[in-house]
Amino acid sequence: MKPSPGHVQRWLVFVTLVLALAGSASARQSALPPVQLWQIAREVPGADPRWQRVDANRPGVRVWRGGREIAVQRLMVLQPGDEIETGQNVAAVLRFRDAGDTLVLNGTRVRIGSLEVLFGRVFALLRNRFTVSSETVVAGVEGTSFVFEVDRNRVVRVAVADGAVVCRSRQGAWAPVRLRANEALRSRYPGRGPPLVGNADARELRAYEAMALAVSRAQPPDSNKRQ
Repeated sequence: MKPSPGHVQRWLVFVTLVLALAGSASARQSALPPVQLWQIAREVPGADPRWQRVDANRPGVRVWRGGREIAVQRLMVLQPGDEIETGQNVAAVLRFRDAGDTLVLNGTRVRIGSLEVLFGRVFALLRNRFTVSSETVVAGVEGTSFVFEVDRNRVVRVAVADGAVVCRSRQGAWAPVRLRANEALRSRYPGRGPPLVGNADARELRAYEAMALAVSRAQPPDSNKRQ
């Protein structure tokens, strides 16, 4: 049966509207910066709330660009190659436009690419494909939350809270390992031998989830007093 002119016209209007909405959503998404230093918060033991947004004059975070240290401010846009280091009792949230958020814990240094951990710990909460790596291990994810840690001896630990993470050797020294929720991997430097795989500490992972939420919601001390 041949469609009526009215039916064709309604269909064309519908398709035009869908395309317009898709284009609008795409434009809004592309307008967001690719990576932002979304939040900086300091842990104040005994305070309520425990995590408080830092003073703009004392960010507690350092950023290097092209080998030179630059001024830091919350919501600044980060570029590929930038290195970020958190100070004592300070944590930061990096927001990746196409992937999600990553909590950078205190005493941690990372490089923007996807994300390379030079030392310290991050807790990633991701919704799309993304990689977190070290000198020896690459963790590929697709919508998950996990800890990635590089200690002072360059031992790498990956512990998955939710979803799945595929870990592989940069040097191809061992077969890729797929970690599921509550599983963990530990790889000694220089990562030539196969990693150890076992159970993750579920309480630790829940604590990181709570910390990520508290840091992302942190407010300045003055606003907390007014509440």
